[in-house]
Amino acid sequence: MISTNNLGVAMVGGGGKKRPHDDHYATPDTALFALLFAVDHMVGRVVHEPCCGDGRMAKAIEAFGHEVIATNLIDRGYGITGQDFLKHPIQAPSIISNPPFAIAADFIAHGCSQNPDFFALLLKQTFWNAAKRIDLWETYPPRLILPLTFRLDFTGEGAPTMDCMWNVWGNRVPPGFNMQLLRKPDMGIFA
Repeated sequence: MISTNNLGVAMVGGGGKKRPHDDHYATPDTALFALLFAVDHMVGRVVHEPCCGDGRMAKAIEAFGHEVIATNLIDRGYGITGQDFLKHPIQAPSIISNPPFAIAADFIAHGCSQNPDFFALLLKQTFWNAAKRIDLWETYPPRLILPLTFRLDFTGEGAPTMDCMWNVWGNRVPPGFNMQLLRKPDMGIFA
């Protein structure tokens, strides 16, 4: 029987496992490819990936023909390290990232306040289900929400538990609110 204290952890698939250092979870390629198949025409030539980690997402963005400025606060062996996105101006007119979920609201406020052409963040599908984020939504409502119709396996253990969505802002995104479901891309075309 699961204790009341561990029920929440079990419900989100945590199972009491130790979290990776600095909450680093590499983004599965399927998440990024689903985004770019849908909206690549809105993304500018140069893209800033401010949470580049091991470079996985930056390399996938490059595979779509974009130049990538890859930065990260922590050195994970890729990109320019020691760069805190929250303390610097954006480095390209387009930004695509999977920020640490705990500070995603700060990423939204910082990125949107600089009026980017294209700004996409991968968030949990329950991100906006919090009263503390109402002001953020009212100040910076996404122009486009793209829920993934598949779960992401951030651990590589073959048991995906995380429902995610892309939230998109920016001048290249048509005004008004829109929502579109994203199918899991056929990754065999990249083999």
